[in-house]
Amino acid sequence: MPLQLHLALLVLLAAVVHASWNAVVKSSGDRFLTFTVIAFTGTVVGALAAFFVPLPAPQVWPYLILSAAVHNVYYVTLLLGYRYGDLSEVYPLARGSSPLIVLVLAAIFAAEVPQPMGLAGVALVSAGIISLAFAGSRLTRARMQGFTSASAWSPFYVSIVVILTVMPDLTLFAVVLPGLLTATGILASGYLFDRITRKPTDGSVARQPPVPLPRNQRGALVFIPLSLVGLIVTLHEGVGISIPAALGTVAPLYALVWYGVISGNAANWLPRSHDLAMRVLGVLPTMRSEILVFVGAYIFGTGIAGIIPGDLVAGFLDRMLPWIDLRLIVLIITVNLLGMAGLHPVVTVILAVQVLPPEVIGLRDWVFAAALMATWGLSTTVSPYSATTLFMARVSGVSNYTIAWRWNPPAIFFATLVVCTLIVSVRHLTL
Repeated sequence: MPLQLHLALLVLLAAVVHASWNAVVKSSGDRFLTFTVIAFTGTVVGALAAFFVPLPAPQVWPYLILSAAVHNVYYVTLLLGYRYGDLSEVYPLARGSSPLIVLVLAAIFAAEVPQPMGLAGVALVSAGIISLAFAGSRLTRARMQGFTSASAWSPFYVSIVVILTVMPDLTLFAVVLPGLLTATGILASGYLFDRITRKPTDGSVARQPPVPLPRNQRGALVFIPLSLVGLIVTLHEGVGISIPAALGTVAPLYALVWYGVISGNAANWLPRSHDLAMRVLGVLPTMRSEILVFVGAYIFGTGIAGIIPGDLVAGFLDRMLPWIDLRLIVLIITVNLLGMAGLHPVVTVILAVQVLPPEVIGLRDWVFAAALMATWGLSTTVSPYSATTLFMARVSGVSNYTIAWRWNPPAIFFATLVVCTLIVSVRHLTL
């Protein structure tokens, strides 16, 4: 049915009224009292209107009561949000997230999934509204997104090591090409998001000219990384050495060579390299926590997979999420949300592989792996406890919670939409 003009005007009027009472509550001295007056006024108007309409059917009353309870929880959390944040931050976040929540709940409980254009429209509107609530450092966000995008394809990242370890039938070449595609999408989404959301400058800040790179370092910048990649891939694919073993054998020597190149003084290369080696050996005991996380996650995932039968998981997915594309999207979003909650991606990825293997979800193994590798980097960007966030917090002098929970989520949400679109498209194009 085409949208009628009077209905559109009523929706716009409701939006204006809703925004108006939020502004009144935020600007008042006693927010709880002001909100109580507004809510009581609405209750009185609704009670008077009830005399002119029939009562709801008995089977509707439980839903009305549940709706009232949910709304009251929303009002309480909204008031708490206005205590700590500005209207320009809290209101867009509250209103922009609601269409996405309704979309997910409708797909799970009512089996209602919009068409691709409708899904894209909801995602675009929500992303635009939510992005109004966040402001942050463009440079920090760009550095983190560029660094973590490599987790989708680079053999030097722990994401590839973990994926190839828990999915031994996969090869490096099987995941690198789709990983490069998703990494390109992540970088492109970051650039596009920055173009859309950045504020225009008045030209008062002068641009600093870039520092020229010495000629000898230009060649080293190209040769050393490419030769390292080539050697690691050759050892892994040709000789059969695992990626961790190949990196452990070759990377230390390359690190010393690179350290000597950037030192700029050949006479000091040997003592400086010796100092670097001693520092690395000195911090090796601190790596025990990373090892314990990996081993613990693997044991935990295997144990959970042994307790929960695969047939039970498959049956649950068939009933609740019968669409394979929707399963893939839910998987990607869930890994990001768990990362935002502080859970290490090693745990979530290993748990996903053990409990929800690709054959249970209905995906080919390389599609499943490509989705997890792309999401790995995105989840670390919104995690306040990831090494990337902690490092950027130390460099920028800003709280890791501000970076992970305030600066990065809008851009990462936008990148997640791009990754979901790319992975779903690649899956269909290669069927």
